[in-house]
Amino acid sequence: MEQTETALSKRTAKQLNKCREVVKEVLDFGVNEFMILQIINLLALELENREALLEVCDTIKKYL
Repeated sequence: MEQTETALSKRTAKQLNKCREVVKEVLDFGVNEFMILQIINLLALELENREALLEVCDTIKKYL
């Protein structure tokens, strides 16, 4: 059980690191706040979870 949790933690850590790298690349590209919000909106449209998609998009639209 502990080995499974450790493997899961390592996989999760790798995924989070990859997410941070993507964010760093986007920020290094030179984006402003509007662009960040639009990127979040466009990524939300790619979600399979429709409820999450709608909630994220509805929230982001308040700021666009």
